[in-house]
Amino acid sequence: GHVTAAADFSVAFCMANGKKYIPWAALYILLMGISRNYLMMHYPSDVLFAIIIGTASGILAGIVVGWGYKKYEERQSLAARRPE
Repeated sequence: GHVTAAADFSVAFCMANGKKYIPWAALYILLMGISRNYLMMHYPSDVLFAIIIGTASGILAGIVVGWGYKKYEERQSLAARRPE
């Protein structure tokens, strides 16, 4: 859960705020994964698949939220053009 959430948050954050945060996000995910292995809470394969699942869900969340904002802006522009 920890690594999945870290990857999900980091990917979605980078999609929303730009590429300049990618190195920090990668470092955050890497440190989270290392800490889970160091504390013997998970196997390395668990951490790897958590990164994959978290990244995929972060990308999906970024796409869905971006689509939702686009639809919202379209509705707002249509409402502004509509006479009262």
